[in-house]
Amino acid sequence: MSQSGLLTLIAEALDRIGIEWMLTGSHASSMHGEPRSTHDVDIVAEIHEEHIPALIRAFAEPRFYADANMMREAIQHRSMFNILDQDEGDKIDFWMVGEEESRRVQFSRRRRDNYLGVTVSVISPEDSIISKLQWSKLCGGSQKQFDDALSVYEIQQHNLEIPYCEEWASRLGVQDLWQRIIREAESLE
Repeated sequence: MSQSGLLTLIAEALDRIGIEWMLTGSHASSMHGEPRSTHDVDIVAEIHEEHIPALIRAFAEPRFYADANMMREAIQHRSMFNILDQDEGDKIDFWMVGEEESRRVQFSRRRRDNYLGVTVSVISPEDSIISKLQWSKLCGGSQKQFDDALSVYEIQQHNLEIPYCEEWASRLGVQDLWQRIIREAESLE
């Protein structure tokens, strides 16, 4: 199944089940910035235990591997679980919307847009940048995460809410990386 086919399946299943969600990670930064290949689909979602049976049906064996106990644990601990596409080797990571204010704000700012021919709920470009900078910092200075953020900034800079980015970069302790993005983007002009 192609990435657009997998995204179609995910979007249709989550919308049908009534789960609020948004696409994040590399697919979102590819959508807002420079495309890059990935076999992971990252979804932030507001999933409840009553959604589990419908998720298991939507991502059924033998094509998919989905564990109801992992789902239940992720819901209880506000963490994550994944569903594996056993045919293609793709992985869908489901991250529960956390209790942190920054995560709630990001989730409230999600948008509906078209990506790879699929209508998806997606993280905003500003929040994609901030999230990628957080991941860069958490991963010990990951250049790949930083480059994703830089790519989104370069392509979206004239449409970005810069004060919002500056505020959240400061609040989340990634203002040094935010300033680095601005310097590197200016040096490319």
